[in-house]
Amino acid sequence: MKHIIDRIGITLSVVCLIHCFLLPILLVVFPFIEIFQQHETNGDHFHEYLLIFIVLVALFAFVPGFLKSRNKWLIILPLLAIANLSLVEFVYHVSTPLTEALLVSVSSLFLIAAHWINIKACDTCPPHSGSFHK
Repeated sequence: MKHIIDRIGITLSVVCLIHCFLLPILLVVFPFIEIFQQHETNGDHFHEYLLIFIVLVALFAFVPGFLKSRNKWLIILPLLAIANLSLVEFVYHVSTPLTEALLVSVSSLFLIAAHWINIKACDTCPPHSGSFHK
């Protein structure tokens, strides 16, 4: 399966984007859902683990993609996204849910764009030994 890591990255970013758009709306429409969000303040580290997974997917997708295509956006967009996600998780975590959702959504869009660029760039450049995109 060609570009499996990029396809996983795009899928996870889209799921994140949908989650970030729907959750604030659902919390307004159905306030009792906030009960399920209390795990965030009770020591659940789901988002930190997710960030680690995002970094790993980014490394496995974008480093070989950059080495193959030399497209600078394969470094810039993921770095911006990961920096923004890190700031949201560790610095701005006290912000409003809407602000957090917007910032994370921007990061998701950056990652989707980078994975898409990676797929297109790796389709158009010559084969390179050692690439993950065979």
